[in-house]
Amino acid sequence: MAAKMSQKGFTMDARRIAFIPANMDFFPRLKDADKGIVYTASERFHSIVQNALVGLAKRPDLIIRLGPDADA
Repeated sequence: MAAKMSQKGFTMDARRIAFIPANMDFFPRLKDADKGIVYTASERFHSIVQNALVGLAKRPDLIIRLGPDADA
């Protein structure tokens, strides 16, 4: 799927959740036409990720929170 978006492949670790604001502080080139949101995930992929997160929510001891609002 990454290749279809002209991106490198990646692995998503659903045990690590980062709440990152989509603003210019974190993404300074967000308003550039070729650097903003150029592709959205398919419904199928969205469902897979959401189901993994729902399962992990039942085991909060496995989740590592990251991002500017994470507990220190």
